[in-house]
Amino acid sequence: LNAKLKILFMNNSKSNPLTSATGEHTALNDTLMGRELQAMIKELRIQNAQLQATNKKLQQGSEPTISAGSEYEEKYRHLFNFNPLPLWIYDMETKAFLEVNDAAINHYGYSREEFLTMSVIDIRPQEDIPKFIERARTAESGKLIKNGFWRHLKKNGDLIHVEITSYRIDYDGRPAALVMVNDITERTAAVDDLKKSELHFRSLIEKGSEIIALTDSQGRILYISPSIQTVLGHLPEDRIGRSALDAIHPDDAPQMKMKLAKLLANPGVSAKAQWRHRNANGDWRCLDGRVTNLLNDPAVNAIVYNLRDITVQKEAENKIILEKELSEAIINSLPGIFYLFDEAGNILRWNMNFEKISGYSSEEISKMHPLDFFDVDEKELLMERISKVFETGTAEVEAHLFTKEGNEIPYLFSGSAAEFENKSCLIGMGIDISERKKAEDATRTSNEKYQLIAKATNDSIWDWNLLTNKVIRDGIKLETLFGYEECEAADVYYFWSKTVHQEDWERVTKQRNTIFENPSESYWEAEYRFLRTNGEYAYVHDRGYIMRNKEGKPIRMIGASQDISERKKSEKELKEKNSELKQLSAYLQNVREEERKHLAREVHDQLGQLATALKIDIDWLSIKIVTLEEAAKNRIAHANKTIEVLISSVRKLASSLRPSILDDFGLNAALQWQCDEFQNVNGIQCIFESGFDDKDLTINMQTELFRIAQESLTNIMRHSKADSVTVSIKEDIEKIYLYIIDNGQGFNVNEHKNTLGLIGLRERALSLDGELLIESQIGKGTTICSVIPKK
Repeated sequence: LNAKLKILFMNNSKSNPLTSATGEHTALNDTLMGRELQAMIKELRIQNAQLQATNKKLQQGSEPTISAGSEYEEKYRHLFNFNPLPLWIYDMETKAFLEVNDAAINHYGYSREEFLTMSVIDIRPQEDIPKFIERARTAESGKLIKNGFWRHLKKNGDLIHVEITSYRIDYDGRPAALVMVNDITERTAAVDDLKKSELHFRSLIEKGSEIIALTDSQGRILYISPSIQTVLGHLPEDRIGRSALDAIHPDDAPQMKMKLAKLLANPGVSAKAQWRHRNANGDWRCLDGRVTNLLNDPAVNAIVYNLRDITVQKEAENKIILEKELSEAIINSLPGIFYLFDEAGNILRWNMNFEKISGYSSEEISKMHPLDFFDVDEKELLMERISKVFETGTAEVEAHLFTKEGNEIPYLFSGSAAEFENKSCLIGMGIDISERKKAEDATRTSNEKYQLIAKATNDSIWDWNLLTNKVIRDGIKLETLFGYEECEAADVYYFWSKTVHQEDWERVTKQRNTIFENPSESYWEAEYRFLRTNGEYAYVHDRGYIMRNKEGKPIRMIGASQDISERKKSEKELKEKNSELKQLSAYLQNVREEERKHLAREVHDQLGQLATALKIDIDWLSIKIVTLEEAAKNRIAHANKTIEVLISSVRKLASSLRPSILDDFGLNAALQWQCDEFQNVNGIQCIFESGFDDKDLTINMQTELFRIAQESLTNIMRHSKADSVTVSIKEDIEKIYLYIIDNGQGFNVNEHKNTLGLIGLRERALSLDGELLIESQIGKGTTICSVIPKK
């Protein structure tokens, strides 16, 4: 009995239930069971002396003085039964349970009667039984036969992990084992989770695209992740022990040395840096990284580098800069004045000609309103035309530009609606028409008889006798205007057939004869090209009134000819400039998309990775720190959930700027994703249908078609009051068709065809040489179709 108590005491001190997962023991004196054991030890010493005396009497033939039902045995029973850890005794030969305490009954779920009908094999999973039998077979008498880890089955079928301590004892004359059980299921699960977390973290470091490196205070590399081979072509072992600065570009090395020196003086501080790094082939790669001084952190004791290759990004940025410089050069090379201002009248962009002609400096122009450059008498007309641009999309006007010195210059101004930096703007050009105005004034004063008419029309008046085929001209004769002597124009009809462009002569003659043959026609009008004496063609606009006899036959036609060469030239220049502006608008759209893509990538890479790293750290803390109070655990859990919300927000923000699915998986996948997002956010059913393969589309076509669908869905959400939308994309041999159909309230197309939203959609379609078709009726929904030619 004394030996049993010693074993029980040893087991209780070694496997105390207050022992932490780290192996540190709470003082036995601080527990009730410990105090009871100490009292028992004291009493055992007394009874030990009695036992020694009894043994001596037994050797002399005397009777024992301690009976089986003594107070000593009762205390042993009490200590066995009320131990907080499960205890049992089993027969070494039959493996049957002989005794179990209350803790074992409560923990395993079997009653005492059930336990005493079972064997220790019955509480083990089938696959562990051979190992247990082998261990029991090799046990030595009187020694520790098992001190290890096993798996046990509870009555409810739960599988638990236990740490057991077992000794061989004598139980009523037969070999038995006394077993103490410590349930370590939670600790085992925590260890497994920690191993998984460690494997996950190691995978992030070793298989990620970023380079992670550790250096000492001298800059010698202590560790570098395997990703260096993918990024820079170096083997990690080739870089260990070498200086982190030996492969930096010579122009960047001084700056990096200064940053590292400053970092070494400030433990715990991080710094960002970008530099050029030589790869294994000798080429220079641009790296972006964050360097953190953790030399004072005993867990790290190093300077930590987090690096990524941004060479492609830098090249793209440099390309964008060059393209911006090119666009500036194009704008500044325009012959007229270029301007871009928003609805509030803030002038956002202009060319050098604007400063040169107006006389105002760049700083002065940035603070002025567009109407500040015009006389009071013309401001009302100009304001009306500016409003027309924002309402209908385009407008033009002739007005006089007032310079800083007070000079007045006539200009033909044109404007178109455009989007710039998420603002509705007017973009346009002004063409100096001073020469044209001078020519018009000269024509008005050249002939006194038609002075009033000339002032209004600047025309060459003619009277054509169709019976004699003779033409009488007044004012400036058309022939004289283009450099011909009067003798050269004696037979005007014959002269025209030689000087009018052949293509125009055939067209105009056919048109005129058709009108002559129709008695109900009284007016004739045509434009044609007229050959100058210098070999160039001028543009002429003819208008005439037909006089007929009683039979309806044409006998005379009186009209006027006008030289519209300057107007045609201005129109051509304006069309060219408008074309350039459209190209510029398309280019700016592409630049904006690139900037969105870049910003989305930065948000996703920088914020996403930082949030992920923070989440890993908090997960690590929640596993490692198991002794925290409940409130602290709740705070850690709350922080973990907050980081998950942050990661989700970063993903949504990156997707709203530029959905990566468009670049990675193409237009069909991006449209499907957009429809799902639209339905989830707005609660409006949105179905996507695709009938074509998008693999041959350029990224520009995919982007513009995606933006058309995206902006259309935005308009539907704001205005349509629809509860169902269908987005479909189809194709035939020559064209691609993108349909956005809703069942909303519809609208009058004629009243809203020039709203900014529809103008933006048309501009995107036009940038792809396509067109935008809109069908809508009040109460019957709206259909928007973008028809884009295949390239």
